[in-house]
Amino acid sequence: MVVDDEPDILLTFKTFLSTAGLNYNVDAFTNSQKALERFSQVERSYYSLAIMDVRMPDLNGLELYCRLKSINPEVKVLFVSALGIAEEISSILPEIKYDDVIQKPVEKENFIYKVKAALYNNND
Repeated sequence: MVVDDEPDILLTFKTFLSTAGLNYNVDAFTNSQKALERFSQVERSYYSLAIMDVRMPDLNGLELYCRLKSINPEVKVLFVSALGIAEEISSILPEIKYDDVIQKPVEKENFIYKVKAALYNNND
């Protein structure tokens, strides 16, 4: 699941994932409330990873994170932000590591690396 209020960012992330040589199924949402609704309607294991912008209207990334985790504590989450707020997020939500935040502008190689690390590393 990818959630960002900017459609061009969603397209970029979907393109990154579809050209990464791996078989990622990606649902993209420009509205965090709609993403939450969808997340709550599917099986808990349907989404392995949620990638979300921090700043979004209505339900911001931190609020969405808390709601997703209340539905499925096992879902992995990566935040994307144009702001240098990785340390701040880690202080608010200690379970979020510095590496769980991707800085905008996003470079494809770094993005794919972080996605793979989140999905395939079990260092929790």
